[in-house]
Amino acid sequence: MSHVFNTVMIVFLLLVLMFLVHSVIPTYYNKVYNKKALKCVNYKIKARNEKTATTNNYINDSSCDRISEEIHEEINAETEIAKTENAKINQQVNKAKKYIDSNTVNNLRQVSTTSIDGAHESHLSVGLKSHTTQSQFKRIMLTFDDGPDPRYTGELLDILRDNGIRATFFTVAKNAQKNPELIKRMQDEGHVIGIHSLEHKNALLYSYAYTKKDFAKSLEIMKDLGVDVHYYRPPWGHTNIFSTGFIKKYNLRLVLWSLMIEDWEKNTTVELLKTRLKDRLRVNSIICLHDAGENSGGAKNAPKIMIQTLKEVIPELKSEGYEFITPGEDEI
Repeated sequence: MSHVFNTVMIVFLLLVLMFLVHSVIPTYYNKVYNKKALKCVNYKIKARNEKTATTNNYINDSSCDRISEEIHEEINAETEIAKTENAKINQQVNKAKKYIDSNTVNNLRQVSTTSIDGAHESHLSVGLKSHTTQSQFKRIMLTFDDGPDPRYTGELLDILRDNGIRATFFTVAKNAQKNPELIKRMQDEGHVIGIHSLEHKNALLYSYAYTKKDFAKSLEIMKDLGVDVHYYRPPWGHTNIFSTGFIKKYNLRLVLWSLMIEDWEKNTTVELLKTRLKDRLRVNSIICLHDAGENSGGAKNAPKIMIQTLKEVIPELKSEGYEFITPGEDEI
């Protein structure tokens, strides 16, 4: 009898150990890492907005030291892109001088706000469209992560509908599965729907097997909801060494962002979010906002403040000539 009891106890302890290794411990470390990742994203945003990669200006946490080097690399790479695009535009202008008058040539110099010093901003390609006015180039993209959330997403869709704006929703697949009526409404009202992972976990922590599941199951859920997905945004913008292969396999386009306003923070205000948005907005900005709160690491009710901010700021931006577009309409 004692032998049987000991065997049962050993099996029981092994099962408990397996549960801890495969569930509790990874979940704990995922939560801890997600908090660090969110802090790192904040530092990275500050570095971009300040157009500097000087570590002392924005990094107070040794866990984020790698961002300084990352920002340097991004700025150097995108500076080369800006130089190349500016050279192409100058070639267009010189060629145009042979065939069209000076007024049309001036229209060709419609360049995005990107400069060599601020090369981290997105670019807008310009064609020989002499009839195009400056206001028509003020294109920006509204994107929303982490939803749908029935507490917030419906009200957000109301505001977009009332303002005649189509946006892009990067949905967490399991949230979408729980809220099919919101997904259907997004489709019916002409919004673009992408995926934002299966469960909003950080890709840096996961193996090939989980990464495979993350993509396959997410796309399966969205297909069952009638969504043909073409766009992908990973939580916190993080991928792992396996992600690129699955992005290619499923013919997805990776879409990140160029502007955040920290709308997930606790105790923020409409005025603060409006100020951040107005100060950081550039032509061709891809704006990343969040229509879910504490379920994905943000503060409770934070999306309410974001929604109220949009209710006030969208009419102002439209009056300033900004055009809201989605992926596929134009390249940003």
